[in-house]
Amino acid sequence: MSYKKLIPFINGENELAANVVTMAEDYCFAGADELFLYNYSKITEEREEFLATLKEIDKKIDIPFIVGMYAARFEDVKKAFYTGADRVVVKYEICPDEGVIKEAAARFGEDKILVEVDEGLPFEKIAFPVSTLLLKHVNTGEPLNRRIKASGKNFLIRDSLLRNDLEDLLKIDEVQGVATNYFERRDLFKVKRNMEAAGIEMNTFNTGSSDYDIIDKPAVDVIIKKLGKNKLSIKADSYVTLSIPCDRCLEPVDTRVDYTVDEIVDFNDNASEEEAKEEKDYIDGYDLDVDKLVFGEILISMPGKTLCKEDCKGICLICGANLNKGECGCDRDILDPRMSVFKDILKNFKEV
Repeated sequence: MSYKKLIPFINGENELAANVVTMAEDYCFAGADELFLYNYSKITEEREEFLATLKEIDKKIDIPFIVGMYAARFEDVKKAFYTGADRVVVKYEICPDEGVIKEAAARFGEDKILVEVDEGLPFEKIAFPVSTLLLKHVNTGEPLNRRIKASGKNFLIRDSLLRNDLEDLLKIDEVQGVATNYFERRDLFKVKRNMEAAGIEMNTFNTGSSDYDIIDKPAVDVIIKKLGKNKLSIKADSYVTLSIPCDRCLEPVDTRVDYTVDEIVDFNDNASEEEAKEEKDYIDGYDLDVDKLVFGEILISMPGKTLCKEDCKGICLICGANLNKGECGCDRDILDPRMSVFKDILKNFKEV
C-alpha cells in the first residue's frame, strides 16, 4: 500500500506574490508532501505574473508542487510545466476545449495531467484521458465511494475539511491524498502521526523525538533461511532517503540512509522472556514484523550530523537569518559580559 499525502493548497488569485512564496516555504518546512498552487484567472497578465511566482517558488522549496491554471491551449499547459511543476491541473468546467486535456496527457503522460471536477458532475461516466482526478465539493459516504470505485481512476480530494473528516477521506482506497488549506500555520507532522495512529500510512519517519519526510523508500527484500531446529537467519539490504534538517542552517537535506539487516533468531535461546522480547521486539511468537525490524536498523544507521554543505555558515544567532543566503547585518561579536562596558565605550567613541 502506498502512503497517503497531505497537500496544502494556495490560491494565488488576488494574493501578493511574496505572500504566496512565503506560504509555500512555510508549508514545505511544516511537513507537506506536495503543494497545490492555483490561479484560474483568464487574464493573460495575471497568468504571466503567477507563472513568474511559481518559478520563484521552485527555487525555494524541495517538495513537488502541482499547478492549476486556466488552459485554453496546449501552450498554457506547457508553460505551467516550465515553472518546475511536477503535475498540472486542468479545471474541467472552464476548459474551452477538451482536446487540450487529451493532447497534454498524450504529450506529458496521463499521470502528469489532473482534471479538476465537481462531485456534482457524473465524473464516473466520463472517459477522461488521465489517471487521476482532482475532486472537489464532496460529501463523504457510501454513494461517493461507489462512484469513485466505478470511475477506475485515482483521486486527490480538494476540501476545506470544515464538513468532512480528513481520516474518512484518506481511508478511501482510491484517494491518494487530500488538498486543503485547513492546516495553515499548523504542524503537519503531528497531523500525520494522528493519521498513522488511525491506521493510515503516511509519508513520515518518526524516531520518537523527531519527524522526517520520506523522499524515497524502495521495497525491502527480506531473506529468511532456516539454520537448524528453531533457528533462523534474517538478512536484508536497502536504503531510505529522508529529508533531514541541516544541523547548522536548518534547511532540509535529502539524506540517503543505507541499512543492513543481519540477524540470527534462536527460539531455543535460554534468555528470559522479558530479555528476549526487549532484544527481538520485531518477533511476536512466530510472526515477523518487518516494519519494526527495518525501523530499528534505520534508526541506528542515521547520520550523527547532517550538513547541507561542508562550509555551511549556519544561521544568525540574533535574527535567525540563513547566512548562506547573505549577511544579515547583525553584530554577532560575542564578548565576555565583563568586557561589555568597553564595547559600549568603543561604540560611543566611533560615533564621536
